[in-house]
Amino acid sequence: MLQMFDEVRIASTSETEKSGHADAVGQLFGITTPSSTGVEVIGGVEANVAYNVDFDDRHETAWFAPGLVSFVARPEVTLSIAGKTFTRPQDGDWRDEVPSRPWWKFWT
Repeated sequence: MLQMFDEVRIASTSETEKSGHADAVGQLFGITTPSSTGVEVIGGVEANVAYNVDFDDRHETAWFAPGLVSFVARPEVTLSIAGKTFTRPQDGDWRDEVPSRPWWKFWT
């Protein structure tokens, strides 16, 4: 199953060739239900799910039908949100990094 921030490849079909994304590799940035969000989905709407893929080298994102997106790799990811740090190693399990001391003890 695909997870956020996975490296993915877009299948080569007539639709992805027309959009210029055939065989492109990018990073999974989001999942949505097109009936609720109204996003334009390349490859049609399968089971009312679409994946948002970011193509860093092109500085663009696009929404794709799940059948067009395949797993390439699961990179290690670190996120900092509201003062907490979360890490996802390649095994895919998110872990929150526990600080060595409370946030309010900023001296030694």
